[in-house]
Amino acid sequence: MFLMYVVCNMGRSSKFLSFLAAALVWTVAPGALAGPVTLVGDNISYVYDDSQAALDWFGTPIIIGDTVAFIPSEFRSESLIPGDLSDVTAEFVFSSVYANGGGALGEVVALAEGDYGISNGGAINPNLELILEDNDSSELISEFGSDPDLSGNQIGIQPWEVALSLDAGIGFSGPVTDLQITLDNSLLALTLPESDSVAWVQTKLAALRVSLAPLTSPPGDVPVPGVPLLMGLGLGLISLVRRKKAS
Repeated sequence: MFLMYVVCNMGRSSKFLSFLAAALVWTVAPGALAGPVTLVGDNISYVYDDSQAALDWFGTPIIIGDTVAFIPSEFRSESLIPGDLSDVTAEFVFSSVYANGGGALGEVVALAEGDYGISNGGAINPNLELILEDNDSSELISEFGSDPDLSGNQIGIQPWEVALSLDAGIGFSGPVTDLQITLDNSLLALTLPESDSVAWVQTKLAALRVSLAPLTSPPGDVPVPGVPLLMGLGLGLISLVRRKKAS
């Protein structure tokens, strides 16, 4: 019916043609509406721009409690040619992270994990960097980590994991209420020259959790160390995220 209406009205008015042109732009360029997205957790909210390129690697984040989780589908680096070096990097930015009820932010923990394979020599190197910037003072702190000694000849698919922690309550010159948080995940795969070695590595889960500063925690709450908490939640997060996507 819409096509019939278009055909019958073609050429009748410049206003209609303008409307049709706008409708076509709407149809073929939905990305024009890209902008800030806010994930609201139990105590913390996370704001990100849904036009950033890192979404192609990390996938769309979801929030569970105060933990933001990513389940990438194609975040992978592989080296299949002798002497080849493959390096894939993605940087996801949350432009604003703040407490829903106001107040200062505390511990920030980040996790990335996945699996890899190496045959007949070669090496892989998964890295994660956590960067915090105070949106009010522009002060910046960061931490970098990697899963070392992943080289040689590994039998079967092997897991890797990197977990980081920074405390916004003590890392800055004063209390922080609004953070920009960057997760920078890089994957490197290297094969040996003059060999038939193969090396690949991929990220299957990334997660970020921000806590309230201790003085603003709800009464009766017992703080749980962030890194062990996220590491323990790894498999549970994957299962829960997949169930939420399927529903």
